[in-house]
Amino acid sequence: MKTNISFCICIIITVIITCCDRNTRESIHGIDFSFDNLEKQPIHSFIKEYKIIPLETTNNSLIGDIRKICYSDNKFFILQSAMGAIHKVLIFNEDGDFINAINSQGRGPKEYLHISDFDVHPTKQYISVVDPGNKEMLNYRYDGEFIESRKFSHWLKTICYISCKDNSIRLITDTRSSKSNTGTDYDMIILNEKFEVEQNHFPFKEPVSIGMGNTLFYYKLEDKIGYYRRQTDLVYEIDCYGIYPKYRLNFPKEVLPEESNLDFMKNKISSAEVTYFINYFETSFSVVFSFTVDKKNYLGITGKDSWRDIVISNPDDPSCDCGRLIDIKGVCDNWFVLIANNANVNFILQAIDPEQKKCMNPENFQFIENLNFNSNPVLILFRFEI
Repeated sequence: MKTNISFCICIIITVIITCCDRNTRESIHGIDFSFDNLEKQPIHSFIKEYKIIPLETTNNSLIGDIRKICYSDNKFFILQSAMGAIHKVLIFNEDGDFINAINSQGRGPKEYLHISDFDVHPTKQYISVVDPGNKEMLNYRYDGEFIESRKFSHWLKTICYISCKDNSIRLITDTRSSKSNTGTDYDMIILNEKFEVEQNHFPFKEPVSIGMGNTLFYYKLEDKIGYYRRQTDLVYEIDCYGIYPKYRLNFPKEVLPEESNLDFMKNKISSAEVTYFINYFETSFSVVFSFTVDKKNYLGITGKDSWRDIVISNPDDPSCDCGRLIDIKGVCDNWFVLIANNANVNFILQAIDPEQKKCMNPENFQFIENLNFNSNPVLILFRFEI
């Protein structure tokens, strides 16, 4: 009798835990970036601290336009893949000293034609780069040695590794193409370690147009991934078992839908009627979105400790006609990352710390003074305090 009672209790507890987990996953936290939360204080009022990382300048380490930054194994991995530039991944240590570059652009068997994305394998210490036109992923050691390549049956644009609690690895691939040339009917495909398809998500909607905003969709948060569904009001959480809505966003104006991009560029839709150029970033402490309304740039920031939402103006970059001054390029080890060159670095520092009291390594201000046109940029790693 006692055995039956104990068994029943175990079943009840299991059901309760399962239901609680399901309810947690199905709950969506609302984030309000409407102008009701617009703050008048300048951006430096919400900067907690920052670090300056000068990137060493050598003949082999010169960087042009930076598309993506990753941080792993105490190293910065930086993707240069602008149109007309050499596509390569440069590796720097945590002090900014140059280590090596994955620079194998070409048409050979161990080379890539283009790089649309890359990621660092979480356990095997190699870099995976995506050659989208060839439907191929190539793996290189940190010293540049080629390891292997893998062809895919579907077209892929972005990738992201995720570590599971059972120590297995999954690979998330985002196709961002069309049914006619991709080889799949889904935007997102998740593969196991044998590269077998385990999950398909987001059936294609035709026609697919050019996106507006960055291509940084994934942010690693321990054993989960934060994923922004481009030009929507939803952020998802991905783990090794599925994908679940996480945040629902409220912007000042309706989000410009992807299928309306062409009409927007032809001025058939007013910039005052929609929210556009939306970019997503997330750390363990903050959720940040940059966005534009009526040709004015803003930052929406949510502090995870208080779940307070604020919106602040993001000033234009006075050094060029190139948009926002605080142009976040990625996340490294729970720091948001800015790229500053000799033309805009002083404007950025003035915006985030006019009294120069929040820098954690003020000795690196000397590198700012020596920046010139031929120097590599510096990384500015910072955190918000909301």
